[in-house]
Amino acid sequence: MQSLTGLVVCGGRSSRMGTDKGLIAWHGIAQRLFLYRMLEPLCKKVFISCNAGQADSIESGYDHIADDKKYCDIGPMAALLSAFNKYPGDSFLIVGCDYPFIKEEDIIQLINNRNENDNAISFFNEVTGFYEPLLAIYENKISDLLFHDFYLRQFSLQNILRRTGARKVNPIDMQHFKSIDTPGDQLTAVEQLKSRK
Repeated sequence: MQSLTGLVVCGGRSSRMGTDKGLIAWHGIAQRLFLYRMLEPLCKKVFISCNAGQADSIESGYDHIADDKKYCDIGPMAALLSAFNKYPGDSFLIVGCDYPFIKEEDIIQLINNRNENDNAISFFNEVTGFYEPLLAIYENKISDLLFHDFYLRQFSLQNILRRTGARKVNPIDMQHFKSIDTPGDQLTAVEQLKSRK
């Protein structure tokens, strides 16, 4: 199967957190760098996906793709559209920066479940009934649908995964997929990470 391009998604506004979630050092370095390094051995190349305001702050030695201006304020779909614009022949493994408990073994599980007949594959939460759109692989052939949805003003990756019947992967440990979005969540997560070391 086609090699993957890794995309560390950190271009959100982090309004509930009040600080850039990609810069939180859950593991001793900024989370965007931690995830970049995690994806490097698993992908042919890796990029930090960021908004225009973050682009100048990306650390030296780390490749990035800034969201195209025409995709402003549409959520995480902006990351994928900008990436497909720049690398139209690639398939993308995307990981959001708000999952401090994610492990390399989880990403390997996702990759190992790829199938050439699928448009996308994503972790799936059986309890909530929702996909995890920022822990997913979007194959190149789904790009036309993404661009079509954009022109229809439909920006939900969740809906795209549902409509295309994206392959569901049940996580080994759902705790690895807890998204940290508020300062209260952050305090709890810090204590949990300490207890696991």
